[in-house]
Amino acid sequence: MDIDTAGRHASRGSLRYQTAILLGCTAITALAPTLLLGQDANGTGSDTSLAPIVLQGGGGPQGTLNTENDSKSVVATETTGVGKMPTDILTAPALDYNNFKSKNYGLYLPGAPPINWLDPVYSGGPSSTDPTYGTSNDQKTTGLYLQQDLTFFDRLTVSLGLRNDWLDLGETDLFTDARTADTHSEFSKRIGVSYKITDEFAAFASYGESVAPPAIGADPTTGKQYEVGVKYRPDAFPALFTASIFDLTKGNITTYDSVTYIPQTVDKVRHRGLEVEAKAEVTDNIDLIAAYTYIHSRIDEPGGANDGNRLMHVPKNMASVWGTLTLEGNGARGDMTFGLGARYVGSYFTDLANTQSAKSESAVLVDASFTYKIQENTTFQLNASNLFDEKHRVHQDSGGIFYNPGRTVMATLRQSW
Repeated sequence: MDIDTAGRHASRGSLRYQTAILLGCTAITALAPTLLLGQDANGTGSDTSLAPIVLQGGGGPQGTLNTENDSKSVVATETTGVGKMPTDILTAPALDYNNFKSKNYGLYLPGAPPINWLDPVYSGGPSSTDPTYGTSNDQKTTGLYLQQDLTFFDRLTVSLGLRNDWLDLGETDLFTDARTADTHSEFSKRIGVSYKITDEFAAFASYGESVAPPAIGADPTTGKQYEVGVKYRPDAFPALFTASIFDLTKGNITTYDSVTYIPQTVDKVRHRGLEVEAKAEVTDNIDLIAAYTYIHSRIDEPGGANDGNRLMHVPKNMASVWGTLTLEGNGARGDMTFGLGARYVGSYFTDLANTQSAKSESAVLVDASFTYKIQENTTFQLNASNLFDEKHRVHQDSGGIFYNPGRTVMATLRQSW
Protein backbone atom coordinates (compact mmCIF):
# COMPACT_ATOMS: atom_id res chain seq x y z
CA MET A 1 0.00 0.00 0.00
CA ASP A 2 1.45 3.37 -1.02
CA ILE A 3 0.20 6.83 -0.03
CA ASP A 4 1.77 10.08 -1.18
CA THR A 5 2.97 12.63 1.36
CA ALA A 6 -0.05 14.86 0.80
CA GLY A 7 -2.36 11.99 1.64
CA ARG A 8 -4.32 12.40 -1.58
CA HIS A 9 -3.86 9.09 -3.33
CA ALA A 10 -3.19 5.48 -2.53
CA SER A 11 -2.52 2.48 -4.64
CA ARG A 12 -4.88 -0.44 -4.51
CA GLY A 13 -3.54 -3.24 -2.36
CA SER A 14 -5.17 -6.63 -2.66
CA LEU A 15 -4.95 -10.29 -1.82
CA ARG A 16 -5.85 -12.68 -4.63
CA TYR A 17 -6.24 -16.44 -4.56
CA GLN A 18 -7.10 -18.38 -7.68
CA THR A 19 -7.46 -22.00 -8.68
CA ALA A 20 -8.20 -23.12 -12.22
CA ILE A 21 -8.57 -26.29 -14.26
CA LEU A 22 -8.66 -26.74 -18.04
CA LEU A 23 -9.81 -29.84 -19.87
CA GLY A 24 -9.88 -30.26 -23.62
CA CYS A 25 -10.21 -32.89 -26.29
CA THR A 26 -9.93 -33.07 -30.07
CA ALA A 27 -11.51 -35.66 -32.37
CA ILE A 28 -11.03 -35.97 -36.14
CA THR A 29 -13.16 -38.28 -38.26
CA ALA A 30 -12.68 -39.11 -41.93
CA LEU A 31 -16.14 -39.14 -43.53
CA ALA A 32 -14.78 -39.50 -47.06
CA PRO A 33 -11.38 -39.39 -48.80
CA THR A 34 -11.76 -35.62 -49.29
CA LEU A 35 -13.78 -34.69 -46.18
CA LEU A 36 -12.70 -34.52 -42.53
CA LEU A 37 -14.90 -33.64 -39.56
CA GLY A 38 -13.15 -32.21 -36.49
CA GLN A 39 -14.60 -31.60 -33.04
CA ASP A 40 -12.87 -29.58 -30.30
CA ALA A 41 -14.28 -29.24 -26.79
CA ASN A 42 -12.72 -27.23 -23.96
CA GLY A 43 -13.92 -26.61 -20.44
CA THR A 44 -12.42 -24.13 -17.98
CA GLY A 45 -13.36 -23.66 -14.35
CA SER A 46 -11.80 -21.15 -11.98
CA ASP A 47 -12.46 -19.73 -8.52
CA THR A 48 -10.98 -16.37 -7.64
CA SER A 49 -11.06 -14.53 -4.33
CA LEU A 50 -10.03 -10.88 -4.52
CA ALA A 51 -9.87 -8.59 -1.50
CA PRO A 52 -8.74 -5.11 -2.49
CA ILE A 53 -8.55 -2.21 -0.03
CA VAL A 54 -8.80 1.33 -1.36
CA LEU A 55 -7.87 4.46 0.56
CA GLN A 56 -9.06 7.76 -0.81
CA GLY A 57 -9.87 11.25 0.37
CA GLY A 58 -8.94 14.92 0.27
CA GLY A 59 -7.58 16.60 3.42
CA GLY A 60 -7.54 13.30 5.28
CA PRO A 61 -7.76 9.97 3.48
CA GLN A 62 -10.89 7.95 4.02
CA GLY A 63 -10.71 4.18 4.24
CA THR A 64 -12.87 2.17 1.90
CA LEU A 65 -13.08 -1.61 2.09
CA ASN A 66 -14.20 -3.47 -1.00
CA THR A 67 -14.17 -7.26 -1.23
CA GLU A 68 -15.15 -9.41 -4.18
CA ASN A 69 -15.56 -13.13 -4.71
CA ASP A 70 -15.64 -14.29 -8.28
CA SER A 71 -16.26 -17.70 -9.84
CA LYS A 72 -16.16 -18.31 -13.55
CA SER A 73 -16.90 -21.20 -15.87
CA VAL A 74 -16.40 -21.36 -19.60
CA VAL A 75 -17.52 -24.11 -21.97
CA ALA A 76 -16.38 -23.83 -25.57
CA THR A 77 -17.03 -26.23 -28.44
CA GLU A 78 -16.01 -26.01 -32.07
CA THR A 79 -17.02 -28.20 -35.00
CA THR A 80 -15.05 -27.92 -38.23
CA GLY A 81 -15.47 -29.62 -41.58
CA VAL A 82 -12.52 -29.61 -43.97
CA GLY A 83 -12.84 -30.60 -47.60
CA LYS A 84 -9.79 -30.87 -49.89
CA MET A 85 -10.86 -30.23 -53.46
CA PRO A 86 -8.92 -31.20 -56.62
CA THR A 87 -8.50 -27.47 -57.39
CA ASP A 88 -6.56 -26.89 -54.13
CA ILE A 89 -9.46 -25.05 -52.50
CA LEU A 90 -9.61 -25.68 -48.77
CA THR A 91 -13.06 -25.17 -47.27
CA ALA A 92 -13.45 -24.99 -43.48
CA PRO A 93 -16.94 -24.26 -42.10
CA ALA A 94 -16.98 -24.15 -38.32
CA LEU A 95 -19.27 -23.46 -35.38
CA ASP A 96 -18.05 -22.36 -31.96
CA TYR A 97 -19.97 -21.81 -28.74
CA ASN A 98 -18.86 -20.18 -25.47
CA ASN A 99 -20.72 -19.96 -22.18
CA PHE A 100 -19.25 -17.66 -19.53
CA LYS A 101 -20.77 -17.15 -16.07
CA SER A 102 -19.59 -15.16 -13.07
CA LYS A 103 -20.79 -13.95 -9.68
CA ASN A 104 -19.41 -10.88 -7.93
CA TYR A 105 -20.09 -9.75 -4.36
CA GLY A 106 -18.81 -6.53 -2.83
CA LEU A 107 -18.74 -4.51 0.35
CA TYR A 108 -18.50 -0.72 0.13
CA LEU A 109 -18.05 1.39 3.29
CA PRO A 110 -17.66 5.07 2.38
CA GLY A 111 -18.01 6.18 6.01
CA ALA A 112 -14.80 4.60 7.30
CA PRO A 113 -12.89 6.81 9.79
CA PRO A 114 -9.93 8.98 8.64
CA ILE A 115 -6.49 7.35 8.56
CA ASN A 116 -3.33 9.16 9.64
CA TRP A 117 -0.72 7.43 7.53
CA LEU A 118 2.10 8.85 9.68
CA ASP A 119 0.57 7.52 12.92
CA PRO A 120 -2.03 4.85 12.07
CA VAL A 121 -4.51 3.80 14.74
CA TYR A 122 -5.79 0.26 14.28
CA SER A 123 -9.40 0.74 15.30
CA GLY A 124 -12.75 1.63 13.79
CA GLY A 125 -13.22 -1.60 11.84
CA PRO A 126 -16.61 -2.32 10.24
CA SER A 127 -19.25 -3.88 12.47
CA SER A 128 -20.35 -6.13 9.61
CA THR A 129 -18.57 -7.46 6.53
CA ASP A 130 -21.67 -8.81 4.82
CA PRO A 131 -21.78 -7.88 1.12
CA THR A 132 -23.74 -4.76 0.24
CA TYR A 133 -24.07 -5.47 -3.47
CA GLY A 134 -23.69 -8.33 -5.91
CA THR A 135 -24.29 -9.21 -9.54
CA SER A 136 -24.44 -12.38 -11.60
CA ASN A 137 -23.35 -12.20 -15.24
CA ASP A 138 -23.82 -14.70 -18.02
CA GLN A 139 -22.52 -14.39 -21.55
CA LYS A 140 -23.28 -16.85 -24.33
CA THR A 141 -21.68 -16.39 -27.73
CA THR A 142 -22.18 -18.50 -30.84
CA GLY A 143 -20.13 -18.03 -33.99
CA LEU A 144 -20.59 -19.56 -37.43
CA TYR A 145 -17.82 -19.01 -39.93
CA LEU A 146 -16.61 -20.22 -43.30
CA GLN A 147 -13.07 -19.97 -44.63
CA GLN A 148 -11.60 -20.77 -48.02
CA ASP A 149 -7.93 -20.78 -49.03
CA LEU A 150 -7.11 -20.68 -52.71
CA THR A 151 -3.65 -21.13 -54.27
CA PHE A 152 -2.74 -20.04 -57.80
CA PHE A 153 0.49 -20.88 -59.66
CA ASP A 154 2.21 -21.89 -56.40
CA ARG A 155 2.86 -18.18 -55.73
CA LEU A 156 -0.43 -16.45 -54.99
CA THR A 157 -2.53 -17.45 -51.98
CA VAL A 158 -5.92 -15.91 -51.25
CA SER A 159 -7.80 -16.50 -48.00
CA LEU A 160 -11.49 -15.56 -47.65
CA GLY A 161 -13.54 -15.67 -44.46
CA LEU A 162 -17.13 -14.93 -43.45
CA ARG A 163 -18.46 -15.01 -39.89
CA ASN A 164 -21.63 -14.25 -37.93
CA ASP A 165 -21.69 -13.89 -34.16
CA TRP A 166 -24.75 -14.14 -31.92
CA LEU A 167 -24.26 -12.54 -28.49
CA ASP A 168 -26.65 -13.29 -25.62
CA LEU A 169 -25.81 -11.20 -22.54
CA GLY A 170 -27.49 -11.02 -19.13
CA GLU A 171 -26.93 -9.48 -15.71
CA THR A 172 -28.88 -10.12 -12.49
CA ASP A 173 -28.80 -8.16 -9.24
CA LEU A 174 -28.28 -10.81 -6.55
CA PHE A 175 -30.09 -8.71 -3.93
CA THR A 176 -33.18 -7.61 -5.86
CA ASP A 177 -33.29 -10.28 -8.63
CA ALA A 178 -33.70 -7.45 -11.16
CA ARG A 179 -32.42 -8.61 -14.52
CA THR A 180 -31.27 -6.83 -17.67
CA ALA A 181 -30.43 -8.54 -20.94
CA ASP A 182 -29.19 -7.79 -24.43
CA THR A 183 -28.91 -9.77 -27.66
CA HIS A 184 -26.87 -8.91 -30.73
CA SER A 185 -26.20 -10.45 -34.14
CA GLU A 186 -23.11 -9.20 -35.98
CA PHE A 187 -21.69 -10.15 -39.39
CA SER A 188 -17.99 -9.77 -40.24
CA LYS A 189 -15.65 -10.70 -43.08
CA ARG A 190 -11.97 -10.84 -43.90
CA ILE A 191 -9.66 -11.35 -46.88
CA GLY A 192 -5.94 -11.97 -47.04
CA VAL A 193 -3.57 -12.12 -50.03
CA SER A 194 0.03 -13.33 -50.10
CA TYR A 195 2.33 -13.33 -53.12
CA LYS A 196 5.72 -15.06 -53.23
CA ILE A 197 7.98 -12.64 -55.13
CA THR A 198 11.03 -14.92 -54.89
CA ASP A 199 11.86 -18.00 -52.87
CA GLU A 200 13.00 -15.66 -50.08
CA PHE A 201 10.65 -12.67 -50.34
CA ALA A 202 6.85 -12.51 -50.06
CA ALA A 203 4.40 -9.60 -49.86
CA PHE A 204 1.04 -9.74 -48.12
CA ALA A 205 -2.05 -7.62 -47.55
CA SER A 206 -5.19 -8.19 -45.50
CA TYR A 207 -8.49 -6.68 -44.45
CA GLY A 208 -10.41 -7.93 -41.44
CA GLU A 209 -13.40 -7.07 -39.28
CA SER A 210 -13.95 -7.96 -35.63
CA VAL A 211 -16.74 -7.92 -33.04
CA ALA A 212 -16.43 -7.99 -29.23
CA PRO A 213 -19.21 -8.43 -26.63
CA PRO A 214 -20.14 -5.09 -25.02
CA ALA A 215 -21.44 -4.08 -21.64
CA ILE A 216 -25.22 -4.45 -21.33
CA GLY A 217 -26.94 -1.43 -22.82
CA ALA A 218 -24.12 -0.65 -25.26
CA ASP A 219 -23.49 -1.62 -28.87
CA PRO A 220 -20.82 -4.25 -29.62
CA THR A 221 -17.29 -2.98 -30.09
CA THR A 222 -16.39 -3.30 -33.77
CA GLY A 223 -13.09 -3.13 -35.59
CA LYS A 224 -11.80 -2.81 -39.15
CA GLN A 225 -8.13 -3.32 -39.96
CA TYR A 226 -6.03 -2.93 -43.11
CA GLU A 227 -2.49 -4.28 -43.17
CA VAL A 228 0.28 -4.58 -45.78
CA GLY A 229 3.75 -5.97 -45.31
CA VAL A 230 6.66 -8.11 -46.47
CA LYS A 231 8.30 -11.29 -45.24
CA TYR A 232 11.89 -12.36 -45.79
CA ARG A 233 13.08 -15.93 -45.17
CA PRO A 234 16.79 -16.16 -46.13
CA ASP A 235 18.22 -19.32 -47.61
CA ALA A 236 21.55 -18.80 -45.84
CA PHE A 237 20.25 -19.49 -42.31
CA PRO A 238 16.93 -20.40 -40.62
CA ALA A 239 15.18 -17.10 -39.88
CA LEU A 240 12.06 -15.10 -40.69
CA PHE A 241 11.83 -11.29 -40.82
CA THR A 242 8.46 -9.54 -41.05
CA ALA A 243 7.57 -5.87 -41.39
CA SER A 244 4.10 -4.38 -41.82
CA ILE A 245 2.06 -1.22 -41.48
CA PHE A 246 -1.53 -1.25 -40.26
CA ASP A 247 -4.59 0.98 -40.01
CA LEU A 248 -7.13 -0.11 -37.37
CA THR A 249 -10.42 1.65 -36.72
CA LYS A 250 -12.49 0.70 -33.66
CA GLY A 251 -15.99 1.88 -32.84
CA ASN A 252 -18.30 1.86 -29.80
CA ILE A 253 -15.52 1.55 -27.23
CA THR A 254 -16.73 1.54 -23.62
CA THR A 255 -14.52 3.39 -21.12
CA TYR A 256 -15.10 4.62 -17.56
CA ASP A 257 -14.92 8.22 -16.35
CA SER A 258 -11.90 8.69 -14.06
CA VAL A 259 -13.95 10.66 -11.50
CA THR A 260 -17.47 9.22 -11.54
CA TYR A 261 -16.59 5.71 -12.88
CA ILE A 262 -19.71 5.95 -15.03
CA PRO A 263 -19.29 4.10 -18.36
CA GLN A 264 -19.05 6.26 -21.46
CA THR A 265 -18.74 5.38 -25.14
CA VAL A 266 -16.02 6.54 -27.51
CA ASP A 267 -17.59 6.57 -30.96
CA LYS A 268 -14.47 6.05 -33.07
CA VAL A 269 -10.73 5.55 -32.55
CA ARG A 270 -8.09 5.12 -35.24
CA HIS A 271 -4.78 3.32 -34.63
CA ARG A 272 -2.11 3.48 -37.29
CA GLY A 273 1.32 2.01 -36.88
CA LEU A 274 4.25 -0.20 -37.73
CA GLU A 275 5.22 -3.70 -36.63
CA VAL A 276 8.54 -5.46 -37.18
CA GLU A 277 9.51 -8.93 -35.99
CA ALA A 278 12.55 -11.18 -36.34
CA LYS A 279 12.78 -14.90 -35.56
CA ALA A 280 16.01 -16.82 -35.87
CA GLU A 281 17.51 -20.18 -34.98
CA VAL A 282 20.97 -19.06 -33.85
CA THR A 283 22.15 -22.62 -33.30
CA ASP A 284 20.49 -26.02 -33.20
CA ASN A 285 19.33 -25.36 -29.64
CA ILE A 286 19.13 -21.54 -29.33
CA ASP A 287 16.19 -19.53 -30.71
CA LEU A 288 15.64 -15.76 -30.60
CA ILE A 289 12.55 -13.61 -31.21
CA ALA A 290 12.52 -9.80 -31.23
CA ALA A 291 9.63 -7.44 -32.00
CA TYR A 292 8.81 -3.73 -32.04
CA THR A 293 5.46 -1.91 -32.42
CA TYR A 294 4.69 1.76 -32.93
CA ILE A 295 1.09 2.99 -32.58
CA HIS A 296 -0.30 6.41 -33.47
CA SER A 297 -3.65 6.63 -31.71
CA ARG A 298 -6.31 9.26 -32.35
CA ILE A 299 -9.87 9.68 -31.07
CA ASP A 300 -12.11 10.74 -33.96
CA GLU A 301 -15.06 12.67 -32.53
CA PRO A 302 -15.44 15.95 -34.45
CA GLY A 303 -16.72 18.61 -32.09
CA GLY A 304 -16.15 16.42 -29.04
CA ALA A 305 -14.03 17.41 -26.05
CA ASN A 306 -11.51 14.60 -26.68
CA ASP A 307 -11.28 14.84 -30.48
CA GLY A 308 -7.66 14.30 -31.58
CA ASN A 309 -6.51 12.85 -28.26
CA ARG A 310 -4.94 9.43 -27.83
CA LEU A 311 -7.08 6.60 -26.48
CA MET A 312 -6.27 5.86 -22.85
CA HIS A 313 -3.96 2.92 -22.03
CA VAL A 314 -2.47 2.75 -25.55
CA PRO A 315 1.35 3.14 -25.45
CA LYS A 316 3.12 4.69 -28.42
CA ASN A 317 6.08 2.28 -28.31
CA MET A 318 6.39 -1.38 -27.33
CA ALA A 319 9.29 -3.79 -27.80
CA SER A 320 10.25 -7.28 -26.69
CA VAL A 321 13.02 -9.86 -27.01
CA TRP A 322 12.86 -13.52 -26.05
CA GLY A 323 15.42 -16.31 -26.22
CA THR A 324 15.26 -20.04 -25.51
CA LEU A 325 17.94 -22.65 -24.90
CA THR A 326 16.98 -26.31 -25.34
CA LEU A 327 19.00 -29.17 -23.88
CA GLU A 328 18.05 -32.50 -25.42
CA GLY A 329 17.27 -35.36 -23.10
CA ASN A 330 19.89 -37.90 -22.15
CA GLY A 331 18.88 -41.27 -20.81
CA ALA A 332 16.31 -40.89 -18.04
CA ARG A 333 16.39 -37.10 -18.31
CA GLY A 334 13.92 -35.52 -20.71
CA ASP A 335 14.30 -32.41 -22.85
CA MET A 336 14.74 -29.15 -20.94
CA THR A 337 14.07 -25.68 -22.35
CA PHE A 338 15.11 -22.46 -20.59
CA GLY A 339 13.61 -19.14 -21.67
CA LEU A 340 14.55 -15.55 -20.80
CA GLY A 341 13.29 -12.26 -22.21
CA ALA A 342 12.40 -8.64 -21.63
CA ARG A 343 9.42 -6.43 -22.50
CA TYR A 344 9.39 -2.65 -22.87
CA VAL A 345 6.13 -0.74 -22.54
CA GLY A 346 6.16 2.99 -23.17
CA SER A 347 4.16 5.48 -21.15
CA TYR A 348 0.54 6.24 -22.03
CA PHE A 349 -2.31 8.45 -20.92
CA THR A 350 -4.72 7.08 -18.33
CA ASP A 351 -7.70 9.26 -19.21
CA LEU A 352 -9.43 10.45 -22.37
CA ALA A 353 -8.50 14.07 -21.63
CA ASN A 354 -4.79 13.10 -21.91
CA THR A 355 -3.83 14.71 -18.60
CA GLN A 356 -0.02 14.91 -18.48
CA SER A 357 0.18 14.49 -14.71
CA ALA A 358 -1.77 11.23 -14.91
CA LYS A 359 0.45 9.47 -17.46
CA SER A 360 1.74 6.01 -16.70
CA GLU A 361 5.44 5.24 -16.31
CA SER A 362 7.41 3.43 -19.00
CA ALA A 363 9.01 0.20 -17.85
CA VAL A 364 11.15 -2.79 -18.79
CA LEU A 365 9.97 -6.14 -17.39
CA VAL A 366 11.94 -9.38 -17.41
CA ASP A 367 10.26 -12.79 -17.81
CA ALA A 368 11.61 -16.34 -17.59
CA SER A 369 10.39 -19.87 -18.23
CA PHE A 370 11.44 -23.49 -17.78
CA THR A 371 9.94 -26.49 -19.56
CA TYR A 372 10.72 -30.13 -18.80
CA LYS A 373 9.50 -33.08 -20.84
CA ILE A 374 8.79 -35.73 -18.24
CA GLN A 375 7.54 -38.34 -20.71
CA GLU A 376 6.50 -38.45 -24.35
CA ASN A 377 3.06 -36.96 -23.60
CA THR A 378 3.73 -35.29 -20.24
CA THR A 379 5.25 -31.81 -19.86
CA PHE A 380 5.92 -29.61 -16.86
CA GLN A 381 6.23 -25.84 -17.39
CA LEU A 382 7.18 -23.02 -15.03
CA ASN A 383 6.62 -19.38 -16.05
CA ALA A 384 7.73 -16.29 -14.14
CA SER A 385 6.40 -12.85 -15.18
CA ASN A 386 8.08 -9.68 -13.92
CA LEU A 387 10.95 -11.76 -12.56
CA PHE A 388 12.60 -8.91 -10.63
CA ASP A 389 9.31 -7.62 -9.20
CA GLU A 390 9.66 -4.24 -10.94
CA LYS A 391 7.09 -1.66 -9.88
CA HIS A 392 5.69 1.23 -11.94
CA ARG A 393 2.52 3.29 -12.17
CA VAL A 394 0.00 1.98 -14.72
CA HIS A 395 -3.14 3.98 -13.92
CA GLN A 396 -4.29 7.01 -11.97
CA ASP A 397 -7.75 8.42 -11.31
CA SER A 398 -9.67 10.16 -8.54
CA GLY A 399 -9.69 6.94 -6.53
CA GLY A 400 -5.95 6.43 -6.39
CA ILE A 401 -2.75 5.39 -8.10
CA PHE A 402 -2.50 1.85 -9.41
CA TYR A 403 0.66 -0.16 -10.02
CA ASN A 404 1.50 -3.10 -12.25
CA PRO A 405 1.18 -6.72 -11.07
CA GLY A 406 4.17 -7.92 -9.10
CA ARG A 407 6.16 -11.05 -9.69
CA THR A 408 3.91 -13.90 -10.82
CA VAL A 409 4.95 -17.55 -10.97
CA MET A 410 2.74 -20.13 -12.67
CA ALA A 411 3.28 -23.90 -12.86
CA THR A 412 1.56 -26.02 -15.51
CA LEU A 413 1.43 -29.80 -15.86
CA ARG A 414 0.20 -30.84 -19.32
CA GLN A 415 -0.86 -34.39 -20.27
CA SER A 416 -1.99 -35.33 -23.77
CA TRP A 417 -3.40 -38.57 -25.12
